[in-house]
Amino acid sequence: MDIIKHEKVDSNLAIFHLIDKVGRVWQTISKDEKEAFNNWAEGENSFTFIVHNNRPEILTNDYLIESLNIKRSAIVVIQMMKEILDTDAKREDFYAKTLGYNATSKIGCTLINRVLFQIKKTV
Repeated sequence: MDIIKHEKVDSNLAIFHLIDKVGRVWQTISKDEKEAFNNWAEGENSFTFIVHNNRPEILTNDYLIESLNIKRSAIVVIQMMKEILDTDAKREDFYAKTLGYNATSKIGCTLINRVLFQIKKTV
């Protein structure tokens, strides 16, 4: 998450525009950067919301692989994703848990594998 714009409203309040790891632009109102990040971490509400969403209409495995920066050499993870995430509902669930606004900010192979196995269990 990075702050891309900061507009001072008064001495105690500012409007922050942030961009998340999948390119969505968020707007929040807060007194400083730390509070802006905390507001974003809590998700959408009256003061924090998405103003521009770059998420595609249809999630594909290739989009998820690219967004998570999974190297093509990680053949096992890619193959697991293709086998387990075989429906739109499963890809939506995976997206929410790994790339959504309330997802863990540091995505690693351990988290990806854990989420894949959770989704596989629900079948």
